[in-house]
Amino acid sequence: MAVVAVSITLLIGTPVVYLWVLLPILCPIGGLPWCLAVVSFIWAAGNLALNYTLCVRTSPGHPTAPAQAPAAPPEVRGESGAHAVQGDQAAPARWAPTCTTCHVVKPARAHHCSICQRCVLRMDHHCAFINACVGYYNYRFFLRMLWYLSLTCLHILVALGLHEWGVRSPNATLGMLLQLEAWQTPLLLVSAVFFTAGLLFTALHTYLLLTNRTCVELAAGLGRPGGSPYDLGWRSNVLQVFGSLPWLGCVCLPMWGPLPDPEGLQSVGIDDEALV
Repeated sequence: MAVVAVSITLLIGTPVVYLWVLLPILCPIGGLPWCLAVVSFIWAAGNLALNYTLCVRTSPGHPTAPAQAPAAPPEVRGESGAHAVQGDQAAPARWAPTCTTCHVVKPARAHHCSICQRCVLRMDHHCAFINACVGYYNYRFFLRMLWYLSLTCLHILVALGLHEWGVRSPNATLGMLLQLEAWQTPLLLVSAVFFTAGLLFTALHTYLLLTNRTCVELAAGLGRPGGSPYDLGWRSNVLQVFGSLPWLGCVCLPMWGPLPDPEGLQSVGIDDEALV
């Protein structure tokens, strides 16, 4: 919870310092440059705050169907010819993977989180910044949060650079440019650190999005060297994460399409709180 509190403080404090301290110094209030800077920053920071909130409040999704299948396939248990009787015919018994901790049927790509103590649908990772898991239903908000985090921090860094360039003479040395005022130093450090981290995570998760992988699968080496077995092509992969309105869902405020059900999801049950 402490990490979440720090994240919320930064989400609120950084825009306040930028809009009320830096921007009035950079350009006159009410002018065209000021209006463009305010609108573009509010668009980026607003999307960042909105997607952070949605990521926190949206359940990643949890399988709920109780386990009724054998704990292992018949061949693993040393049994051959296992059958389930259906009327007058004998059919091969269907084995479904189950979680030995939650005692629920686990669909493909679901994993048990040792921190949340629950299985998560299409689990990507447990995120300390939202104090929850990132999974099937909130991964799109997590991705957009990373994108807008990078844009917001880049906006502040560019504004600081323009301010320094305008204050110092064109012949100023690097040492002179780095002589920041007291209020500029923490803003620069926070923006630089989060921009660098956000850019790295954005690149990683954009790659995972386009190849239909998760952090869990990447760490396990799933799909090497032939690619992910879940890869449907980058267009279908994007649709699977963002729903039927992928491009509008990526760039607009609260706009997204319904998500398709992954294979086998309907047959094992879904937690109602995940359906947002």
